[in-house]
Amino acid sequence: MASNKYYAVKQGRKTGIFKSWAECREQVDNYKNANFKGFSTLREAQNYLELEDKFNVLPEIKKGETGKTLVAYVDGSFSEKQNMYSYGCVLLSNETKIISGVGNKPNVLSMRNVAGELLGAMEAIKWAIVNQYDSIVIYHDYQGVAKWATGEWQAKKEGTKKYVEFINKYKKLIKIQFYKVEGHTGDTYNEQADKIAKKALAKASVKV
Repeated sequence: MASNKYYAVKQGRKTGIFKSWAECREQVDNYKNANFKGFSTLREAQNYLELEDKFNVLPEIKKGETGKTLVAYVDGSFSEKQNMYSYGCVLLSNETKIISGVGNKPNVLSMRNVAGELLGAMEAIKWAIVNQYDSIVIYHDYQGVAKWATGEWQAKKEGTKKYVEFINKYKKLIKIQFYKVEGHTGDTYNEQADKIAKKALAKASVKV
């Protein structure tokens, strides 16, 4: 995380923006369900903290107003050493947007990289709604991303149940489509999403 200058903590011993990984680490290490992310600018860190507030009022957004479609490539990764999962997303519309993050919620850690990929899909949907897209096409390499969402697979674990609840709630606001790609077969954006997810874990492991 040495390249990051600001660390936004949404959930930890203390929340807010910290200017060093050491300060951030004090708030999130061994803290249950810690939620944090590093940024290169203060504005990005502030936007990250404000996003949840914006997301809480999303039901006021009416579906179908913009006619815009977002294409999102999502992938997940997992580090057994760090006991942490991550996601990487490549968002394509008029320009390319990259988002990523990590998580360590105990109730989904057993799902390993799948937890990251599901989180990536949800974060892409959040981003699309906040930015007033009315449809999103999610490209993924793990088939459960689509099959749990459509009900083809029964959600049995807490993590998959939360994912299905999320999809069912927000598909009323945005049209969500899924397209499976084969992982590690040279698909440019899928490979990029994979690298972004791994990079998120690498950044989280860097010591000051």
